Amino acid sequence: MPQALNLAEAYNTVSIEQLKEEEEVENALENLRNAYDRTLNEEHIKRLITIHDKKRARDRSMEDPIGRDLLFSLTAVEYEGEEGRWCDVNPILLPLVETWKKE
Repeated sequence: MPQALNLAEAYNTVSIEQLKEEEEVENALENLRNAYDRTLNEEHIKRLITIHDKKRARDRSMEDPIGRDLLFSLTAVEYEGEEGRWCDVNPILLPLVETWKKE
């Protein structure tokens, strides 16, 4: 029986350590979201919402400084797959998009 108790204690220790790591990761992600949120202006936020809805970062013109800024800052990410190219908001920022849509 003592061996079973040691296994249970080890399992609980691992679980607690995993929870601490998960909490640290969530805190780091939240800090990163907050840093992005502080640096984005209203035009950037509107465009990120549009990017999320339409899956496209650039408008029709070649000179699109907002789309370019968002892609270079990695707040918008361009993907390429079998369907071709498409964009979306950086997955880290998706919780912010939902908040922005409500505002």
